[in-house]
Amino acid sequence: MDTIISLSDHSRSEPIEGKLGYLSQSGMRVYVRSGITLGTSLNVEYEGLVARGIVWDSRRFKEGYSIGIEFQTVSRRNL
Repeated sequence: MDTIISLSDHSRSEPIEGKLGYLSQSGMRVYVRSGITLGTSLNVEYEGLVARGIVWDSRRFKEGYSIGIEFQTVSRRNL
């Protein structure tokens, strides 16, 4: 859970950094400091993975939030 991922949406000027909790072919769970509204469309960048997804779950977790993201598109960046 130490892997840092970068999330971005159109309403924020700076990317959101989060810790990866779980990754599957259809989505991921990420732990972040502030909540993200359900239905928000996000861009995800993580170790060469580039994905577009929708926030389908957002709940308080310890000192921050647990965010569930369902992927809509997934590709790999050439490294």
